[in-house]
Amino acid sequence: MSGSLSLGLPLYRELLRLTRQLPSEARSYYARHIRQGFKNFTDEADPERLGQLAARAREDARWVVEKYARQQRRA
Repeated sequence: MSGSLSLGLPLYRELLRLTRQLPSEARSYYARHIRQGFKNFTDEADPERLGQLAARAREDARWVVEKYARQQRRA
């Protein structure tokens, strides 16, 4: 549990900080999505799987931020 907490809390904060780069109408949606994702995997104890989940979460977050950045550049 402590291993997952030491990885999870900083990642959770990092992902929530990334939502600040999104338009205000999208922030709450993605913040809820992040919270739910963490709740879904609270029982996960395998360090390898936790690493995979963290990598995927970061990749997905970067994609979302870039998606909105592209939309703003077009506008």
